[in-house]
Amino acid sequence: MTQNYELRIELLSDLCVSDGGVYNSMLDIDICHDEYGFPYIPAKRIKGCLRECGIELADWDDDPKDMERRVNALLGSKGSLDNHARIRIGNAYPTGYDEEIRIVEDSQGNPILHPQNILNHFSYIRSQTAINYDSGVAEEDSLRTMRVVNKGLVFVSRVEIEDDVEEEDVELLGSCCAALRHMGISRTRGLGEVKAALICLESTSIEKECSIPLTQGANILKYEIDICDPVICKSTTAGEESTIDYIEGSKILGIIASGLKSTGEDFIDYITDGKMICSNAYLCIGGKRAQEVPGYLYTVKNNEDICINKLYENPERRREYSDKQLNQMKHCYIVDDGKSIRKGSVETENRYHHRRPEDKAIGRAASVMGDSDAEFYQMSSISRGQTFAGYIMGSERQIKKAYEILSSQYETYIGYSSSAEYGRVRIRVTSADTGKEPEKASSKDFVAELAAPAIVYSDKAMVTTEPVKLEREILATIGMDVAHTGYTTESFLRYTTIGGYNVTWNMRKPTISTFDKGTAIAFHFDKPVEIPVGDGIYIGERSTEGYGEIRIKPYVPSDEAYSVGCDSNGDMKGVIKLDIEGNAFLTKLCEESMREYIQKKAVLDANKYFSEIKDYMKATISNMILLLNECSTMEEVNEGIEKRFGGKKSEVKIEKYSYAKELISNTINNTDGIDRSFAEENEITGFNADSNYIRMTYLRTYLIHAKYKLRREGKA
Repeated sequence: MTQNYELRIELLSDLCVSDGGVYNSMLDIDICHDEYGFPYIPAKRIKGCLRECGIELADWDDDPKDMERRVNALLGSKGSLDNHARIRIGNAYPTGYDEEIRIVEDSQGNPILHPQNILNHFSYIRSQTAINYDSGVAEEDSLRTMRVVNKGLVFVSRVEIEDDVEEEDVELLGSCCAALRHMGISRTRGLGEVKAALICLESTSIEKECSIPLTQGANILKYEIDICDPVICKSTTAGEESTIDYIEGSKILGIIASGLKSTGEDFIDYITDGKMICSNAYLCIGGKRAQEVPGYLYTVKNNEDICINKLYENPERRREYSDKQLNQMKHCYIVDDGKSIRKGSVETENRYHHRRPEDKAIGRAASVMGDSDAEFYQMSSISRGQTFAGYIMGSERQIKKAYEILSSQYETYIGYSSSAEYGRVRIRVTSADTGKEPEKASSKDFVAELAAPAIVYSDKAMVTTEPVKLEREILATIGMDVAHTGYTTESFLRYTTIGGYNVTWNMRKPTISTFDKGTAIAFHFDKPVEIPVGDGIYIGERSTEGYGEIRIKPYVPSDEAYSVGCDSNGDMKGVIKLDIEGNAFLTKLCEESMREYIQKKAVLDANKYFSEIKDYMKATISNMILLLNECSTMEEVNEGIEKRFGGKKSEVKIEKYSYAKELISNTINNTDGIDRSFAEENEITGFNADSNYIRMTYLRTYLIHAKYKLRREGKA
């Protein structure tokens, strides 16, 4: 259980919290924003700022060492398992984010809710340059642009504090928040002034009740994991810089172990109650748990809509593609119904982070000689918004306890860096039933596919990647004599490296090479043999953690299933009509989009201009621009025209007056119905545009563009 708080950060000036990425050539520095365009303050950045404030408070304390120890005890220390963070901090999003993101997700495809429109709503672009103090002009190549979040916004971050944290340490965290005054880049140049406060929430702990019943005698539990925040599943080869794209069974086992610990139950007693297996959780495609694309599937180069199954290949069929290059399908996940294959890939993302030098006088992120903590680094993660599925097999008692733990938690955390920014997920139990034993089938030809990496040992008890050892392991698992020689095989092998970390021992697990998921071996016997068909078959070691999952299925090589359709497009959604009536957020987005829409039309009309340009036009346009700066309505503009040009007897004044009235008339004609066309093009209803605003915006843009068009053409 945790205590729940809310950290509110009010922007007293513009803010630029950069993630180090540049997404277009117009910007040198961009802000952190999600895939929908909403800006956010990364939790790791918040946590780092709070630590800085805590250290600064320690400098002013009577006992600095003790205060620093308390700060580290609360926020955690690098590389210390015993002194892990006692709080969890989430990303800070603008107030109203949950409601607004729901609207955006429900209305994807509508142009009003394009990420760039949302981003422009919350931010703008600033430019700056360096001045040469000798010449007084800008230095060459010194122009820089950055995007900043508008001041006045309030960001909210969820903070969870463990129950056993002392009240005085909670007060210390509140003091750190109160001391937080600046964050982001250019904080010494006017940006990033903030006001932060920690607010206790009465009760935000949500306990759910599972709507899926637990069947008496259940021995298999199926679940789905919704990724709420990016999840890091550290890879063996690149650590946090490269995540694997599935959730290991060991992480689900860790959630169960944590749940048992909270109730005082012994994990060893639980795990030895029966043979327990926690499978890996793989990407869901169309609501189904996908599998790694097996090694025998190929595609035609430059045409991935056709999938070639090498299991059914023979010289006659090979001629069909003799003039085409076949490539083995790249790593992805598939759902195969026997007639067509649906492909999908796990979306991952890179986020950039940095550690500031211990020397606070430097004041920026920079690598400092001798300071190993001052560095830039990146972390790769599984993107949020995706769903993964897996299952747990075990005894009745094991499944019952796993059901109680998983179905009672509304949200939990998995993976690395879960104390800030990463790892928040929701686990849903989808079934808890009595599983069936794999059915028996008789066939001369069958294929065994690895659905998870498999750890196979040699006769000398050493991990091996010899194909013959994998063949024997498969045959032994299905109950056949490993010395049997009346068969041939076709192998489609893949390899990977696995490792891990044992928290109890505080030591790394051995890093070993294994057969990777997607490995497939086709067996061809002289006569039919009995094989198990279905899920729930495992080979090799560490199957409790999900390793060694295998699928066995018979096939007939002479069948015509040589090529099948391959679909990677998924479900296509059309543009959704958007009703914005009464919604302030959507109304504001529409107003901003409509202003651009009006300005574009005004520019196009001004470019057409007149075939004959008279001398009085420039003066009239300049006078009307000045007039617009003094007026707020078209009625006031008309009155101003009458005062400036009306009643004059000279021929020039009459021409200017006539031309000014013509501009007003054209504005009214060209903007008539523009609000309706805007609504139709953007599929919106309930938007009531102000006709005066439309005409004033159009006229101002038209006049300014016409003025500079005349200047460019040398008519001024």
